[in-house]
Amino acid sequence: MIKTMCCLGSATLSVVLLSACGSTTSITLDTSKLSTGDTNALTSGGYWWTYTDHNAQTKSGHTGATIQPQTDLTHGLVPEVDSDAAHGNVIRFHGDVAPAPAWTDVTNVPVAPATAWFDTYWPTLYPKALIAAFPAAGAGFGFQKNNHPYDVVQGKYIGFIFDMKTTGNTNDVSVSVPVVGTDLADSTFSDEFPADGCIYPNKADSTLTDQANFLATNPTQTCFLNYRKLFPVASRAGNDIWQTYCVLWSELVSPTWKGALSTPPPLNHATLKQALKVQWDMFQPAATPGGQTPTNVSFDVKLDNIQLMTEADARKNPACSAAATGDAGVDPITASAALIAAP
Repeated sequence: MIKTMCCLGSATLSVVLLSACGSTTSITLDTSKLSTGDTNALTSGGYWWTYTDHNAQTKSGHTGATIQPQTDLTHGLVPEVDSDAAHGNVIRFHGDVAPAPAWTDVTNVPVAPATAWFDTYWPTLYPKALIAAFPAAGAGFGFQKNNHPYDVVQGKYIGFIFDMKTTGNTNDVSVSVPVVGTDLADSTFSDEFPADGCIYPNKADSTLTDQANFLATNPTQTCFLNYRKLFPVASRAGNDIWQTYCVLWSELVSPTWKGALSTPPPLNHATLKQALKVQWDMFQPAATPGGQTPTNVSFDVKLDNIQLMTEADARKNPACSAAATGDAGVDPITASAALIAAP
């Protein structure tokens, strides 16, 4: 079921010109360092952006997620100075995410308006698209301009690390790596990345209702099935504490809503050579216990020092080496090294 796939296209529309970022000096992408938060742009041509779902208001009082700052074609994600002098300028985004509507409410499409529970953005790019809208928000960057594919392996990199500090009631943070086959094209370059680059629910038969089409086409979806690693609250440092986190390729998994008939590209060396983005995703909070009225849950996230890691570097880094002994004897560092081996 499509519970966390909402509207990542707003992120792809947020590619900005370097001149909009308040800086004309870009960070050097030296095969290891992706960004230290000192400017919006990467020298490889990618940019930082924020995204949120497209539905500001749906039925039954459910609202969309919010995020600040909001990026667009002329306003980039400008770094801010952290209170910790050791980090200097960092990437920050904050907002709130509404509880998810009941799945039965999503599939039972209201008579008027007929698209109340469906994302109204994607059909403007792909007329047959039929994608459910759920509250979500986040930030990230494309490796290259217009999210062109980028080789994150480069023959040696088995994952990446990043520094993160969360504040307040920030819920679980999901770090995902969209690749060709799990993400739709940028709207301005759809000729380069055709709509069938991934499979999305579509209005295959105009004589059917939206509900019938959605239920019929959902099982084969691959769009938004981005490989990800979850960082739950329990595994993170407390409020206002910087901590280094590690993402190894072998730790990435498909989201839980993946359908039995969905066939995203396998996570292997070839797939990782076509990485498009890295995203920090904030999804809908868990149901409110005790039958209380669900409320929005806020988040406040700061990021810094994103860096690709070789196997040797990963074994020296506590954030990565700790994971090597923590999963029933399975060593994700070794598994990641095997994963990037060229076929």
